[in-house]
Amino acid sequence: MTVSVLKPTIQDHDNTYELTRVHDPLGNHFIIEGEILINPNDFFTITLSGFKEFDEDSLTTIVHPTFLRPQPDRFGNQVVYFPINSKLDVCIQIIQVINDDVINNAPQKIKDRIFNKSGWLACNSYEVIGKSINSVNDN
Repeated sequence: MTVSVLKPTIQDHDNTYELTRVHDPLGNHFIIEGEILINPNDFFTITLSGFKEFDEDSLTTIVHPTFLRPQPDRFGNQVVYFPINSKLDVCIQIIQVINDDVINNAPQKIKDRIFNKSGWLACNSYEVIGKSINSVNDN
């Protein structure tokens, strides 16, 4: 009998993404690229599945708009960053804030998707990052 290994996934209001593990000497680190739209003025719901850091199969988190404000990461890139639990954080890479110029100059396929979404965040990746107890204790 073969037991299938759960692949870590993240699900938002539009899609389910299978996360890819990336090398990180500090701990678990997963990433996926995608076309992600976030309304920073409304609650944002994501579900993470397939992580050993959970006591259950999945964990759904409702993120308050306060945590959806762009902030710079340590490299100066604009991100949305929030904790999931004591062991995992989520980082969402922001491309830009959608405005009328972006909507008017977008290709038709994208324009159809972002029409009436001025002020929303256009993002291109999710990262799920494990917190390292050693890195916290070393500082």
